[in-house]
Order: sequence, then structure tokens, then C-alpha cells
Amino acid sequence: MTVRLYSYQRDKLIANKSPYLTQLAEISCTIVGDFDILRPTIRVETANSTLNCNYVYIVDLGLYFFVTGRKGLTANHVDIELENDVRHSYYNSIKVSDVTATRSNFYNKNIPDSMALSSASKKIQYRKLSQALTGDTYICIIGG
Repeated sequence: MTVRLYSYQRDKLIANKSPYLTQLAEISCTIVGDFDILRPTIRVETANSTLNCNYVYIVDLGLYFFVTGRKGLTANHVDIELENDVRHSYYNSIKVSDVTATRSNFYNKNIPDSMALSSASKKIQYRKLSQALTGDTYICIIGG
């Protein structure tokens, strides 16, 4: 299996990490133990790049992972524990997907909803009446 080792120094919550990744190496690896797609462990040959990386792309899977730990086995091999970065792994799929959302009970400014009244303009027009009003008389006209 081929992996690319990266250095990443930004916030973990950023979805598109590509502009902030610095590739350190591209090397071969093997999966250690039972394969877990969310938290796999890989075995690689020891080198400076394996010790300095904090982000990994497994080419054969097309998935990105954060480095969560390392276990030195011998002078030649190290096990790297990973955690799947679902935001970046599926960024292109999420970016092009269509989402239709509407309100349930309350207006949410983060969900565009043409059925919800999001704002109202206050427009008051004053008109002079042709006749004077007498007593306690009120006129209210509401349009909408």
C-alpha cells in the first residue's frame, strides 16, 4: 500500500486542507492487525519523514488521516496510529452535493427557506384626510 506523509499546521476543522499540506514523503506501508477504516494502524520504515508527519493520505483507499500516535518497533520500522479525517476525505463529494432544507417550526438564518418570513420592511405612509376626524377615532390600514 502507498501512503503520502504530510505536515499540517492548521485547524483540524477545516474541510479543504489541500492548500495547507506540505508533502514530506511517499512510501510503502502495510496495515497492522484488523483493518479499521476509521482508526487504522500502518507499519512503515523509519525515517525522518515518518517521525515529523502528522497527516497521512493512503493512496490505495483515497482517504486522509490524522496521525494520533506512533509505536517504535525496531530501529527500522514504526507503527503509526491514524484517525480518519472525514471532512477532507469526502470534501469533493460534500462540496458538489445538493441539499434541500426547510424550516420545521422556527426560522433559521443559516437555512435558506423561501417559505419563511425572514425580514419585513417597515413602510409607513402618511396621508392627509379630506375631512377632520372627531372624537376617539383611529384608522389602521394593514397591507401585505
